[in-house]
Amino acid sequence: AVPALAPSSAAIGDAVAASPKNVASGVVPACAEEGCKVCRRDVDHPNLLLCEACNDEYHTYCLNPPLQSVPEGDFFCDKCKTIQAKKGDDGLEYLVSALPPTYTSRFGEIVWAAGGVGFGWWPACVYDPRLTVGGARQLARKNLGRRHLVYFFECNEAPFTVLGDSRLTRWDDGFADEYDLGRVAR
Repeated sequence: AVPALAPSSAAIGDAVAASPKNVASGVVPACAEEGCKVCRRDVDHPNLLLCEACNDEYHTYCLNPPLQSVPEGDFFCDKCKTIQAKKGDDGLEYLVSALPPTYTSRFGEIVWAAGGVGFGWWPACVYDPRLTVGGARQLARKNLGRRHLVYFFECNEAPFTVLGDSRLTRWDDGFADEYDLGRVAR
């Protein structure tokens, strides 16, 4: 999260004057409603977070529950977190986080993959399913933990499939077994 930028104190005036009571009573004009959406104060800028979706500002300590420090990465307020979750969270991130390291440590590995009848062993990459969309993501989600999502290099028609460990061979082992010379997969 990136702390919100601080406007000059001359432009805003006394930040304490922008209390919810003063704003509601008209003592402070509506345009001065900058700062934390909870306490309405535009002070302590190092602890003032800016929501990535709606641009509302919140002090770390005004949130419920309060944050001990400015979080790493993007910050979304509770309202926008709910909207973001409804937009397309298929639960894949959570499912992958629950997998054992023996499975996830293969993500990004370059391998030889059994390409099917008549195709032999083919250069491929064990793909991290969190980086996919559409059909490849659905395929990966359905087979998560049992088979790996594999991307075949130089295969334009159907580059993704799912394969079990027995259909994947480490890159160096494939050269030792002469897969690069066209050995047919069984």
